[in-house]
Amino acid sequence: MSDEPDLTVSIVSYHVAEELRDCLSSALEAAPRHTMEVLVVDNASGEATQRVLDEFEKDPRVRCIRNAENRGFAAANNQALRQAKGRYFMLLNPDCRVLDDALSLLVEAMDSDSQVGAVAPQLLDEDGEVSASCRQLPTLESAFWQLSYMDKLFPNTPRIGDYLMSRFDHRSDRDVDQPQGAALLFERNLLSEIGELDERFFLYFEEVDWCRRVLGAGRRIRFLSSAKVQHLAGRSADQVWGAAIHHFFESMIRYYRKAHGPWSANAVKTMVIGGAALRMAAWTVMSKRLGLTPEVRRNRIQAFSKILRDLKDF
Repeated sequence: MSDEPDLTVSIVSYHVAEELRDCLSSALEAAPRHTMEVLVVDNASGEATQRVLDEFEKDPRVRCIRNAENRGFAAANNQALRQAKGRYFMLLNPDCRVLDDALSLLVEAMDSDSQVGAVAPQLLDEDGEVSASCRQLPTLESAFWQLSYMDKLFPNTPRIGDYLMSRFDHRSDRDVDQPQGAALLFERNLLSEIGELDERFFLYFEEVDWCRRVLGAGRRIRFLSSAKVQHLAGRSADQVWGAAIHHFFESMIRYYRKAHGPWSANAVKTMVIGGAALRMAAWTVMSKRLGLTPEVRRNRIQAFSKILRDLKDF
């Protein structure tokens, strides 16, 4: 492998040893027409993950960074970015399996159009069905739809559907605003221009902010349906649901403050209060219909109660 590979893949792991093994195995086979390196940043996982890292570090294409604490998604990816040698830099979640030659297809798409600053593959769910993985950039209106549950109740109504891109079947190529960050490739020189991931986002919204900056730099973001990645969504976050949802709302408010100013952040805080009250009421009144055990209901209410207590610091 040359000193400057075509692609650097960054994988941040957190207690997902078996998923990480599958992810690495698939990624290393998915760029047959290009050179690549894989940087795995482990956020203080246990022995099972360390054994997987030991196993794959024997491959000269793989390098591992082992953190003594959980530094979060943005900070860990930045560690990889600072060591990256590839012309392109890709975020890849450890709960992903890269199919066929998807990484080569993504690199070729970038090489073919200099105006494209980022490209995303088609994501498939656990059953192999196409996932709706692209959105428009968030606005105050979309925050209201999301926090009021309206996006769940009426996903195909025109205004809500526009943000969700519900009329896009994700089976053709097109320019998009914000693909899901589970698998997303960027031009590394462009990242040098727009800056690293914002480490104020511990988890969630960091890739949304990066996409906003790519578009702000006058570059396009492309969705490529021929490149396919299976995403077993949320395996790492599911293990710590309460902490993950706390980080989601914290990052959401910080994104709106950064992208739209303090007034927007305060407006979203008000929506979070209303949305939390709505959710807690639904979990209490409709727990049986929703299939929630008393323990799950209690844990969810405790998690949202903590969000409301901490809201002033977000």
